[in-house]
Amino acid sequence: MNVSMRVLFLAVLILVSRISLEAVPSTTVVISQIYTGLAGSTGPSNSYIELFNKGITTVDLQTWTLQYSAEGTSTWQIVPLSGSLAPGQYYLVRANSVGGRGPLPQADKTTLINLGFDNGKIALLSSDTSLVGACPSLVSVVDFLGYSSGCREGTSPTLPSDGRSLHRKTAGCTDTDNNQLDFSSASPQPRNTLSGRSVCESTTSVGRRTFSILDRSGTTFQSSGTASGVSVGYARIQPDVGKTAPAGVAVIGFRSTKLVYEVGVAAVPAITRGLFYAEINGPRNTGLAIANPNSQDVTVDFTVASTFDIVSSGSLTIPANTQVAKFLNELPYGTRDPLVGTFAFTASAPVAVTALRGFTNERNEFLFATLPVVDLSQPASTAPAYIPHFAVNGGWTTDVILVNTADFPITGKVEFYNPAGGLATVPVGTTTVSSVEYTIVQKGALKLNLPDMGGTTVTGSVRVTPTSGVRAPVSMTVFSLFNGGVRVTEAGVIGVTGTQLRTYVEESGVPDSVGSIQAGIAIANMSALTSNVDIEMLTLDGTSTGLTKSVSVPGGGQTAAMVKDLFPTLARPFKGIMRLSSSNSLSVLGLRIRNNEVGDYLISTLSPSNELATASSAEAFFPHLADGAGHTTQFTLFSGAAGQTTSGTTVFRTNGGQNLGLGF
Repeated sequence: MNVSMRVLFLAVLILVSRISLEAVPSTTVVISQIYTGLAGSTGPSNSYIELFNKGITTVDLQTWTLQYSAEGTSTWQIVPLSGSLAPGQYYLVRANSVGGRGPLPQADKTTLINLGFDNGKIALLSSDTSLVGACPSLVSVVDFLGYSSGCREGTSPTLPSDGRSLHRKTAGCTDTDNNQLDFSSASPQPRNTLSGRSVCESTTSVGRRTFSILDRSGTTFQSSGTASGVSVGYARIQPDVGKTAPAGVAVIGFRSTKLVYEVGVAAVPAITRGLFYAEINGPRNTGLAIANPNSQDVTVDFTVASTFDIVSSGSLTIPANTQVAKFLNELPYGTRDPLVGTFAFTASAPVAVTALRGFTNERNEFLFATLPVVDLSQPASTAPAYIPHFAVNGGWTTDVILVNTADFPITGKVEFYNPAGGLATVPVGTTTVSSVEYTIVQKGALKLNLPDMGGTTVTGSVRVTPTSGVRAPVSMTVFSLFNGGVRVTEAGVIGVTGTQLRTYVEESGVPDSVGSIQAGIAIANMSALTSNVDIEMLTLDGTSTGLTKSVSVPGGGQTAAMVKDLFPTLARPFKGIMRLSSSNSLSVLGLRIRNNEVGDYLISTLSPSNELATASSAEAFFPHLADGAGHTTQFTLFSGAAGQTTSGTTVFRTNGGQNLGLGF
């Protein structure tokens, strides 16, 4: 049906049939999303109906049915449901093929129903009684949706023809018993019973935690993770009036029979233009979380580019106050592998974004490492970039990743330096070198792999020097550790530069024993002169421990050390702030090390703050968090700028924008 005919049809339909059915808003399960297709698009391969439990108790679906009738007919097709649905849980019903290229996640129910592309009627019942008539009585109906239909609850929402789907607002929680008011158009986001839960707000959900932080102090708290299902969402760090946002890091962990991974996610500002490194290849995948903190829907246009061409592009609509967390090979992106390249985006209003690199290891465990998201509105640098740590051989491998943010090719040289400041010889691919020339296409990326060739571990720093007058790439490393042939940890490294820096540190348990937490630091000297780095340890309330140390780092050199070795008399357990200062510029990285129950050495990276950077009064965000079903998130906020004293509230939201009541 062409556009003009569709408009005419809808106009006639509205004039001829204004039937509004009355029903009591559901307190349990509702129809939360429908998608009827757009052939040839990057959208879903099948149409679908999504259900959602907005109630507070688990619902047994064994006797429930989903029923569909085409517009203008009185015949109802019945789909028996099965299983149960916990509060905040979704249920995906796959329908007819519609020719899209994006595969649906695993359906909880598969049906042969052909959903009407332009219009139709969907009913949800707690029994298998067949409905009767074109517009049946809703006395026995739990929920009803008529789209572009004369048979509906309240007024009828118009189904978008551009490949978007109809979403029940606030991730399924809104139910005024008026189809048009309850639903809005957004990019398809099919969710099933395995997806993160979005429990609707209740009077028992606190969803917030206040903070008051003095200069050189901080606060840390961890979610309990006791829920049987995983809840995902984001956090808003809202400073009080006249105050500035603190620095922060969220450490997301997952435990099955043992601790599998921890990954540190830095607090970030909201931006409108960004770019990050993206890779999909076999066990490797890339995911991103986008939180829309605005009171209006946001459109995000994106482009995925490889070394040679644009792989895919598209647009997604993120409803107000909600979050989308997906891998790039999932909807709404649908990027196919293999890919080594970049993901660039432009948003119609500021959004908070974090990117993670994932790897499925030899034990089928999923590991994460943080990827930096570059704010493309910030000016680019032509100065050399310094990465404070790499490790290779003796169980270690490192990927050096360079990202070109420019719309033109860039050139330069990558050099590897040992701790003494001399060139280090390392394996890069199949060769052994101390430097590599690079050329990176516009908006492209380059990955240099340093494989484990056995023997003694080589560590140091990386200097990336652009050709004179040419923009420097965004530079980082991801290092991996193997134990018995199994990759047990990955960690992303991007240095924070400055002469005065702070980072959160935590020490507990007996060092190198099961369950212990240890802190470390990597420091690269960006100067050709020797730098004396003064290190001071402060408690979390800002009080000095009296422990200080001066570390000498050769010109162009690097040092990496554990806190237990720098300060052997530090009382454990300890949570606090490490301050570093030098007369020369440094590139610094904070490290967190866990020993899990089987002796794996798990590493995550914590981003330091530059004391001399100007703190902002705008909100900051943790774009992603997870709690329950083995997941926990530890939130740490600290005074990141010199002289900063601040207070405010951290607000926790589900991916649907509801209060997320976390236990701590």
